[in-house]
Amino acid sequence: MPFGMDKPPTKEQNKPQLSVKSVLLASEMRSKNSFGNRASSRMKSIPIIAVSIALAVICLANEENPPTPASTDLARLKIREGQYTQGILKKDTQLLSGVFAETFVDTFSSGQVVNKQQYLDAIKADSSKIGSLNVEDQKYQFYTDAAVVTAKFTVKGEDEGKPFNTTGRSTDVWVKINGDWFCVAAHSCLIKP
Repeated sequence: MPFGMDKPPTKEQNKPQLSVKSVLLASEMRSKNSFGNRASSRMKSIPIIAVSIALAVICLANEENPPTPASTDLARLKIREGQYTQGILKKDTQLLSGVFAETFVDTFSSGQVVNKQQYLDAIKADSSKIGSLNVEDQKYQFYTDAAVVTAKFTVKGEDEGKPFNTTGRSTDVWVKINGDWFCVAAHSCLIKP
């Protein structure tokens, strides 16, 4: 028999004795373990979340950057400027008609102002032969649905049997109409040697 016991314990005495204090201690222990497990669980999930976020960022960074409206406008305007240049080089009035807005005006270096139809008629009537038209130093400035393009150009060819080689500057004003760019105004002048 254990020390201090005169007789063997009864069934009642063998039962664990639950006091209010022991219930509170057990409850506190459970909540600590439960919190500890939740905290541990949270701590385990934090690296998983961090890794997931890192992978998402890496995947997004590796995707091609989608085009922005500004880059799309620039790309389209470069195409339209190229069409303008090709129209002049090949004297393609149908192509030029599609590049120019109905309200197109061109101011020649002489000061003469012509509308779209007059410009196209002048292209048709021109007897010169353009061998090459090189455009460089193009600068694009955008203003919402309008743009100004400045450039330097060199034209080589033959007029009335005589060769020519001229260099000049041009300014083209473009407006976005129904989602596409149309030239509404142009001006060019020769650079004196």
